[in-house]
Amino acid sequence: MKLRYLAALLCLCLSSELVFANAPLRVAIVGDINGSYGSEDYPTLSLKLRDKVLALKPDLVISTGDVVAGQKRGLHQQQLHKMWQSFDHTFYQPLSEAGIVWLPVIGNHDGSKALNPLGKYLFQQDRQQAESYWRNKLASHPAITWLDKQYYPFAYSVLLADTALLVIDASGAELTAAEWQWLKQQLASPAISHAKQRLVVGHLPLFSIAKGREAVGERLAKTDELLKLFSDYQVSWYISGHQHAYYPARVKQLNILMAGGIPARPLLGQTSAQPVLSLLSLSTPLAIQSWDLHTDTELLPEQLPAAIPALPYSISRWQPGTVMPCPTIKQQDPLC
Repeated sequence: MKLRYLAALLCLCLSSELVFANAPLRVAIVGDINGSYGSEDYPTLSLKLRDKVLALKPDLVISTGDVVAGQKRGLHQQQLHKMWQSFDHTFYQPLSEAGIVWLPVIGNHDGSKALNPLGKYLFQQDRQQAESYWRNKLASHPAITWLDKQYYPFAYSVLLADTALLVIDASGAELTAAEWQWLKQQLASPAISHAKQRLVVGHLPLFSIAKGREAVGERLAKTDELLKLFSDYQVSWYISGHQHAYYPARVKQLNILMAGGIPARPLLGQTSAQPVLSLLSLSTPLAIQSWDLHTDTELLPEQLPAAIPALPYSISRWQPGTVMPCPTIKQQDPLC
Protein backbone atom coordinates (compact mmCIF):
# COMPACT_ATOMS: atom_id res chain seq x y z
CA MET A 1 0.00 0.00 0.00
CA LYS A 2 2.76 2.40 0.98
CA LEU A 3 4.76 1.59 -2.16
CA ARG A 4 1.70 2.17 -4.38
CA TYR A 5 1.11 5.50 -2.61
CA LEU A 6 4.71 6.60 -3.11
CA ALA A 7 4.64 5.52 -6.76
CA ALA A 8 1.44 7.47 -7.35
CA LEU A 9 2.91 10.53 -5.62
CA LEU A 10 6.05 10.31 -7.75
CA CYS A 11 3.99 10.10 -10.94
CA LEU A 12 1.96 13.12 -9.84
CA CYS A 13 5.12 15.16 -9.17
CA LEU A 14 6.67 14.20 -12.51
CA SER A 15 3.41 14.98 -14.29
CA SER A 16 3.22 18.40 -12.57
CA GLU A 17 6.83 19.19 -13.54
CA LEU A 18 6.10 18.20 -17.15
CA VAL A 19 3.02 20.43 -17.31
CA PHE A 20 5.01 23.32 -15.77
CA ALA A 21 7.91 22.76 -18.18
CA ASN A 22 5.54 22.85 -21.19
CA ALA A 23 3.53 25.86 -20.03
CA PRO A 24 4.14 29.04 -22.08
CA LEU A 25 6.32 31.65 -20.41
CA ARG A 26 4.38 34.61 -19.02
CA VAL A 27 6.08 37.97 -19.63
CA ALA A 28 5.00 41.32 -18.19
CA ILE A 29 5.69 44.27 -20.49
CA VAL A 30 6.58 47.37 -18.45
CA GLY A 31 6.54 50.72 -20.23
CA ASP A 32 8.19 53.98 -19.13
CA ILE A 33 8.03 54.35 -15.34
CA ASN A 34 10.55 57.10 -14.49
CA GLY A 35 9.71 60.32 -12.67
CA SER A 36 10.67 63.86 -13.70
CA TYR A 37 14.20 64.72 -14.85
CA GLY A 38 16.75 63.89 -12.16
CA SER A 39 14.18 62.47 -9.76
CA GLU A 40 14.92 59.54 -7.45
CA ASP A 41 11.20 59.08 -6.74
CA TYR A 42 8.55 57.31 -8.79
CA PRO A 43 4.95 58.29 -9.62
CA THR A 44 2.22 56.58 -7.61
CA LEU A 45 0.97 54.78 -10.73
CA SER A 46 4.45 53.33 -11.34
CA LEU A 47 4.33 51.83 -7.86
CA LYS A 48 0.84 50.51 -8.61
CA LEU A 49 2.22 48.92 -11.78
CA ARG A 50 4.96 47.23 -9.72
CA ASP A 51 2.38 45.84 -7.31
CA LYS A 52 0.26 44.55 -10.21
CA VAL A 53 3.28 42.73 -11.63
CA LEU A 54 3.93 41.14 -8.23
CA ALA A 55 0.29 40.06 -8.05
CA LEU A 56 0.35 38.52 -11.54
CA LYS A 57 3.60 36.61 -10.81
CA PRO A 58 4.95 36.39 -14.37
CA ASP A 59 8.13 34.51 -15.17
CA LEU A 60 9.83 37.56 -16.66
CA VAL A 61 9.57 41.31 -17.06
CA ILE A 62 10.66 43.01 -20.26
CA SER A 63 11.04 46.72 -19.69
CA THR A 64 10.77 48.95 -22.76
CA GLY A 65 13.13 51.53 -21.22
CA ASP A 66 13.12 54.75 -19.19
CA VAL A 67 13.28 53.24 -15.72
CA VAL A 68 15.36 56.17 -14.38
CA ALA A 69 15.07 59.90 -15.02
CA GLY A 70 18.35 60.81 -16.68
CA GLN A 71 19.07 62.69 -19.93
CA LYS A 72 19.52 65.94 -18.03
CA ARG A 73 22.69 67.96 -18.51
CA GLY A 74 24.50 68.65 -15.27
CA LEU A 75 23.60 65.43 -13.44
CA HIS A 76 26.77 64.10 -11.84
CA GLN A 77 27.82 60.52 -11.21
CA GLN A 78 26.60 60.46 -7.61
CA GLN A 79 23.11 61.64 -8.60
CA LEU A 80 22.90 59.08 -11.40
CA HIS A 81 24.05 56.35 -9.02
CA LYS A 82 21.34 57.32 -6.52
CA MET A 83 18.72 57.14 -9.25
CA TRP A 84 19.76 53.62 -10.17
CA GLN A 85 19.82 52.62 -6.51
CA SER A 86 16.29 53.96 -6.15
CA PHE A 87 15.17 51.87 -9.12
CA ASP A 88 16.93 48.88 -7.61
CA HIS A 89 15.20 48.92 -4.23
CA THR A 90 11.84 50.16 -5.59
CA PHE A 91 11.47 47.78 -8.53
CA TYR A 92 14.27 45.37 -9.24
CA GLN A 93 14.77 43.88 -5.78
CA PRO A 94 11.06 43.29 -4.94
CA LEU A 95 10.56 41.49 -8.25
CA SER A 96 13.80 39.55 -7.95
CA GLU A 97 12.83 38.38 -4.45
CA ALA A 98 9.55 37.15 -5.93
CA GLY A 99 11.48 35.10 -8.52
CA ILE A 100 10.65 37.42 -11.43
CA VAL A 101 13.52 38.01 -13.88
CA TRP A 102 13.92 41.52 -15.37
CA LEU A 103 15.27 41.89 -18.94
CA PRO A 104 16.25 45.51 -19.67
CA VAL A 105 15.88 47.81 -22.64
CA ILE A 106 17.76 51.11 -22.61
CA GLY A 107 15.60 54.20 -23.06
CA ASN A 108 16.61 57.77 -23.80
CA HIS A 109 16.35 58.65 -20.08
CA ASP A 110 18.42 55.61 -19.07
CA GLY A 111 21.29 56.05 -21.51
CA SER A 112 20.56 58.22 -24.54
CA LYS A 113 22.63 57.53 -27.65
CA ALA A 114 22.37 61.20 -28.76
CA LEU A 115 25.66 62.49 -30.15
CA ASN A 116 27.38 65.87 -30.00
CA PRO A 117 28.89 67.54 -33.12
CA LEU A 118 32.14 65.61 -32.52
CA GLY A 119 30.32 62.27 -32.65
CA LYS A 120 30.63 61.61 -28.89
CA TYR A 121 27.75 60.62 -26.64
CA LEU A 122 26.09 63.66 -25.08
CA PHE A 123 25.11 61.55 -22.09
CA GLN A 124 28.16 59.33 -21.74
CA GLN A 125 27.84 59.23 -17.93
CA ASP A 126 24.23 58.06 -18.22
CA ARG A 127 25.27 55.21 -20.51
CA GLN A 128 28.14 54.23 -18.23
CA GLN A 129 25.84 54.08 -15.21
CA ALA A 130 23.22 52.05 -17.09
CA GLU A 131 25.84 49.62 -18.35
CA SER A 132 27.43 49.25 -14.91
CA TYR A 133 24.07 48.60 -13.23
CA TRP A 134 22.78 46.03 -15.71
CA ARG A 135 26.12 44.25 -16.13
CA ASN A 136 25.77 43.30 -12.48
CA LYS A 137 22.24 42.00 -13.10
CA LEU A 138 22.76 39.57 -15.98
CA ALA A 139 19.60 37.48 -15.90
CA SER A 140 19.57 33.78 -15.15
CA HIS A 141 16.49 31.60 -15.60
CA PRO A 142 15.99 27.97 -16.69
CA ALA A 143 14.08 29.15 -19.78
CA ILE A 144 16.68 31.77 -20.85
CA THR A 145 19.50 30.85 -23.22
CA TRP A 146 21.90 33.71 -23.91
CA LEU A 147 22.87 33.96 -27.57
CA ASP A 148 24.77 37.26 -27.84
CA LYS A 149 25.55 39.53 -24.90
CA GLN A 150 28.69 41.36 -26.10
CA TYR A 151 26.76 44.68 -26.26
CA TYR A 152 24.53 44.03 -23.24
CA PRO A 153 22.52 45.89 -21.98
CA PHE A 154 22.24 48.08 -25.08
CA ALA A 155 21.72 45.23 -27.53
CA TYR A 156 21.53 41.49 -26.97
CA SER A 157 19.72 38.32 -27.99
CA VAL A 158 18.32 35.40 -26.02
CA LEU A 159 16.06 32.41 -26.46
CA LEU A 160 13.07 32.38 -24.13
CA ALA A 161 12.22 28.70 -24.40
CA ASP A 162 11.37 28.43 -28.13
CA THR A 163 10.92 32.21 -28.73
CA ALA A 164 13.82 34.38 -29.90
CA LEU A 165 14.14 37.84 -28.33
CA LEU A 166 16.38 40.56 -29.77
CA VAL A 167 16.86 43.87 -27.97
CA ILE A 168 18.15 46.83 -29.97
CA ASP A 169 19.55 50.18 -28.84
CA ALA A 170 16.60 52.38 -29.78
CA SER A 171 17.42 55.08 -27.21
CA GLY A 172 17.66 57.40 -30.21
CA ALA A 173 16.02 57.54 -33.61
CA GLU A 174 18.94 56.34 -35.73
CA LEU A 175 20.44 52.86 -35.88
CA THR A 176 24.12 52.98 -36.83
CA ALA A 177 25.52 50.91 -39.70
CA ALA A 178 27.07 48.57 -37.12
CA GLU A 179 23.71 48.20 -35.34
CA TRP A 180 21.94 47.38 -38.61
CA GLN A 181 24.60 44.77 -39.39
CA TRP A 182 24.33 43.20 -35.92
CA LEU A 183 20.53 43.02 -36.18
CA LYS A 184 20.67 41.36 -39.61
CA GLN A 185 23.32 38.87 -38.47
CA GLN A 186 21.29 37.96 -35.41
CA LEU A 187 18.08 37.46 -37.38
CA ALA A 188 19.92 35.28 -39.88
CA SER A 189 21.62 33.13 -37.24
CA PRO A 190 20.47 29.47 -37.00
CA ALA A 191 19.33 29.72 -33.37
CA ILE A 192 17.05 32.68 -34.11
CA SER A 193 15.86 31.69 -37.58
CA HIS A 194 14.82 28.25 -36.27
CA ALA A 195 12.89 29.65 -33.29
CA LYS A 196 9.10 29.34 -33.36
CA GLN A 197 8.73 33.13 -33.28
CA ARG A 198 10.94 36.21 -33.16
CA LEU A 199 10.37 39.31 -31.01
CA VAL A 200 12.38 42.52 -31.41
CA VAL A 201 12.22 45.08 -28.59
CA GLY A 202 13.50 48.65 -28.52
CA HIS A 203 12.63 51.88 -26.73
CA LEU A 204 11.54 54.10 -29.62
CA PRO A 205 8.60 52.84 -31.70
CA LEU A 206 8.25 52.53 -35.44
CA PHE A 207 5.29 54.94 -35.38
CA SER A 208 4.26 58.05 -33.48
CA ILE A 209 0.87 57.35 -31.91
CA ALA A 210 0.56 59.85 -29.02
CA LYS A 211 -0.28 63.52 -28.71
CA GLY A 212 2.89 65.50 -28.08
CA ARG A 213 5.11 62.78 -29.54
CA GLU A 214 4.55 63.42 -33.24
CA ALA A 215 8.04 64.75 -34.09
CA VAL A 216 10.34 62.70 -36.31
CA GLY A 217 12.85 62.12 -33.50
CA GLU A 218 10.16 60.50 -31.33
CA ARG A 219 10.20 57.36 -33.48
CA LEU A 220 12.78 55.24 -35.25
CA ALA A 221 14.05 56.48 -38.60
CA LYS A 222 13.79 54.35 -41.77
CA THR A 223 10.45 52.80 -40.86
CA ASP A 224 9.97 51.17 -44.28
CA GLU A 225 13.46 49.63 -44.24
CA LEU A 226 12.85 48.18 -40.79
CA LEU A 227 9.45 46.80 -41.84
CA LYS A 228 11.07 45.10 -44.83
CA LEU A 229 13.89 43.68 -42.70
CA PHE A 230 11.39 42.31 -40.19
CA SER A 231 9.34 40.84 -43.05
CA ASP A 232 12.39 39.23 -44.68
CA TYR A 233 13.28 37.48 -41.42
CA GLN A 234 9.69 36.78 -40.33
CA VAL A 235 9.82 38.83 -37.14
CA SER A 236 6.61 38.22 -35.22
CA TRP A 237 6.42 41.35 -33.04
CA TYR A 238 8.13 44.68 -32.49
CA ILE A 239 7.59 45.92 -28.91
CA SER A 240 8.41 49.48 -27.82
CA GLY A 241 7.85 52.23 -25.27
CA HIS A 242 8.56 56.00 -25.28
CA GLN A 243 5.22 57.22 -26.65
CA HIS A 244 3.46 56.78 -23.26
CA ALA A 245 0.43 55.44 -25.14
CA TYR A 246 -0.80 51.85 -25.40
CA TYR A 247 -1.76 50.34 -28.73
CA PRO A 248 -1.35 46.84 -30.17
CA ALA A 249 -1.22 47.19 -33.95
CA ARG A 250 -0.93 45.25 -37.17
CA VAL A 251 1.18 46.78 -39.97
CA LYS A 252 1.51 44.69 -43.13
CA GLN A 253 2.82 41.34 -41.84
CA LEU A 254 4.13 42.67 -38.53
CA ASN A 255 2.42 42.76 -35.14
CA ILE A 256 3.37 45.75 -32.98
CA LEU A 257 2.89 46.42 -29.28
CA MET A 258 3.40 49.97 -28.06
CA ALA A 259 3.52 49.43 -24.32
CA GLY A 260 2.36 52.76 -22.93
CA GLY A 261 3.95 54.62 -20.05
CA ILE A 262 3.38 56.74 -16.96
CA PRO A 263 1.99 59.35 -17.16
CA ALA A 264 -0.14 58.14 -20.05
CA ARG A 265 -0.69 60.26 -23.17
CA PRO A 266 -3.83 60.21 -25.38
CA LEU A 267 -3.61 58.39 -28.69
CA LEU A 268 -3.70 60.61 -31.76
CA GLY A 269 -7.34 61.42 -32.49
CA GLN A 270 -8.41 60.57 -28.93
CA THR A 271 -8.93 62.60 -25.74
CA SER A 272 -8.53 60.09 -22.90
CA ALA A 273 -5.33 58.33 -21.80
CA GLN A 274 -4.86 54.93 -20.19
CA PRO A 275 -1.80 53.76 -18.25
CA VAL A 276 -1.50 50.07 -19.11
CA LEU A 277 0.32 46.94 -18.01
CA SER A 278 0.41 44.02 -20.44
CA LEU A 279 1.08 40.35 -19.88
CA LEU A 280 2.22 38.22 -22.80
CA SER A 281 1.92 34.46 -23.04
CA LEU A 282 4.71 33.25 -25.32
CA SER A 283 2.47 30.72 -26.99
CA THR A 284 2.22 30.48 -30.78
CA PRO A 285 0.59 32.78 -31.71
CA LEU A 286 1.41 35.09 -28.83
CA ALA A 287 -1.47 36.04 -26.52
CA ILE A 288 -1.89 39.40 -24.74
CA GLN A 289 -3.79 40.48 -21.63
CA SER A 290 -3.75 44.13 -20.60
CA TRP A 291 -5.02 46.11 -17.63
CA ASP A 292 -5.91 49.77 -17.20
CA LEU A 293 -3.95 50.79 -14.09
CA HIS A 294 -6.42 53.56 -13.18
CA THR A 295 -9.29 51.11 -12.76
CA ASP A 296 -7.42 47.79 -12.42
CA THR A 297 -9.76 46.33 -15.04
CA GLU A 298 -8.85 44.32 -18.11
CA LEU A 299 -8.52 46.35 -21.30
CA LEU A 300 -9.80 44.46 -24.34
CA PRO A 301 -8.54 45.17 -27.90
CA GLU A 302 -12.05 46.05 -29.10
CA GLN A 303 -12.12 48.91 -26.58
CA LEU A 304 -9.37 50.63 -28.57
CA PRO A 305 -9.81 52.54 -31.85
CA ALA A 306 -9.92 50.25 -34.89
CA ALA A 307 -7.28 52.49 -36.50
CA ILE A 308 -5.33 55.60 -35.55
CA PRO A 309 -3.74 58.35 -37.68
CA ALA A 310 -0.21 57.42 -36.61
CA LEU A 311 2.90 58.84 -38.22
CA PRO A 312 4.47 58.30 -40.74
CA TYR A 313 1.15 56.63 -41.77
CA SER A 314 -2.04 55.29 -40.22
CA ILE A 315 -2.06 51.90 -38.54
CA SER A 316 -4.76 49.39 -37.63
CA ARG A 317 -5.51 47.66 -34.35
CA TRP A 318 -4.17 44.15 -33.78
CA GLN A 319 -6.80 41.45 -33.41
CA PRO A 320 -6.34 38.33 -31.27
CA GLY A 321 -5.94 35.21 -33.35
CA THR A 322 -4.15 36.85 -36.28
CA VAL A 323 -1.30 34.57 -37.18
CA MET A 324 2.20 35.74 -37.97
CA PRO A 325 4.58 35.32 -39.66
CA CYS A 326 3.42 35.10 -43.27
CA PRO A 327 5.56 32.46 -45.03
CA THR A 328 6.76 34.96 -47.61
CA ILE A 329 6.38 38.64 -48.34
CA LYS A 330 5.06 37.71 -51.80
CA GLN A 331 2.07 35.83 -50.40
CA GLN A 332 -1.23 37.38 -51.55
CA ASP A 333 -2.76 37.38 -48.08
CA PRO A 334 -4.76 40.49 -47.10
CA LEU A 335 -2.93 40.50 -43.74
CA CYS A 336 0.41 40.60 -45.53
